[in-house]
Amino acid sequence: MNRIARRGMTLMMTLAVGMGIAPVGEGQASTLAIHYESPNLSGIAGRTATDGTGIPVDQTVCYAYGLGHDALDETIDWQVEDFTGLAVANRLQTQRGIDNGWYGSSSCQVSGTAMGFQVHKDSSSDSAPIGDIYGMQLAHRWDDFHIRPWSTSQYGADPQLRLQTNYHIEASDRLGTDIVQYGQLFVSLADTVHHKSIWYVIFLWDSRGVQPEVVMQDFGGTSNYNVVTHIADGARYATPHPHSRHTDGSGAGDWYGAYVSKQNLIDAVQDINTAFPGAGFSTNPDDYAINFIGSGTEMYAPDGTTGWIGSQISDVMALTEY
Repeated sequence: MNRIARRGMTLMMTLAVGMGIAPVGEGQASTLAIHYESPNLSGIAGRTATDGTGIPVDQTVCYAYGLGHDALDETIDWQVEDFTGLAVANRLQTQRGIDNGWYGSSSCQVSGTAMGFQVHKDSSSDSAPIGDIYGMQLAHRWDDFHIRPWSTSQYGADPQLRLQTNYHIEASDRLGTDIVQYGQLFVSLADTVHHKSIWYVIFLWDSRGVQPEVVMQDFGGTSNYNVVTHIADGARYATPHPHSRHTDGSGAGDWYGAYVSKQNLIDAVQDINTAFPGAGFSTNPDDYAINFIGSGTEMYAPDGTTGWIGSQISDVMALTEY
């Protein structure tokens, strides 16, 4: 990872957008603790994973799921940039995919702090992925619970988790009325008291346009509950950063940033516990730790539909602002 030793360090908010951190808005706090930032990668070797291999600990990877266990097995020499918009310096060192002889098939790129994703249903070797979900993302997981974004003892009375990335859709195709494509930035929040987790998902764009906030049980192969929100004024589960693009249906490239305040988290957890009486999550933000961060592009494509989507992300970060 990109110097995990930087976890917990604090930075004054004079850092510029060009360094990957947007300036704070009027009336916001003055200090950041960085929990995660995308590493600067020069090659893709050792930086891929699939739902067949699982995701390694303490390492940032390009993770492909629903696309087959061999989705990232081959070195790719054709220009994936045509689909993702991400130019790379050396294709043989920075691109992996499912079929070097199939232009446009599923492929991933790395370049510095950026990743490009070409998600292509028809080239998948998995004929029936869980939930009819196909996707690719930057992924990083930890095997402990030391990252406590809302810790009162570390950050005082009113810390906020802040999630941010640059995200851009380059091109896509959808055939079938039920196919849906979308981009996400998310973390797994572990309730360290009750030993269960929540996927806290911020939608960056959706091919259907902005969708309602919702809490639900995961249907993608985990036992987590999901909190699904977006970047918009008045959202219940997240608060827009003042310099962030808001969620929409275009996928246009820009900087996205959102806060999850203590109250946002409490509202979400209370809604889970009300909707699912057996869930029993803690309503104390101090009890929650981050043990996973991801950002990328996903496609719901049931039988009778097909499609592909090319996108890119860069400078994924998780911070506490206080």
